Amino acid sequence: MSDKKMSVSTRKLSDCFLAGCLKQRLLLQIEEALGPENRWYAGEKLGRSPTESEAILYYIENGGAESFSKRYCSVD
Repeated sequence: MSDKKMSVSTRKLSDCFLAGCLKQRLLLQIEEALGPENRWYAGEKLGRSPTESEAILYYIENGGAESFSKRYCSVD
């Protein structure tokens, strides 16, 4: 096997692994943003049960996304 073929194969494997890590991280963050605790806080602010969009917006605007990025290591 040539070096060129090996490096392309390794790169594809690495890209696949990175994509899997990013997907897992994104799913965890969505789960947190739509979880009962965040929905409760968003509901308290709104005075009613939030929609999914409102819960996610509340999460972002009130530090949830920033906190998440500090708690979960970067994929860099």
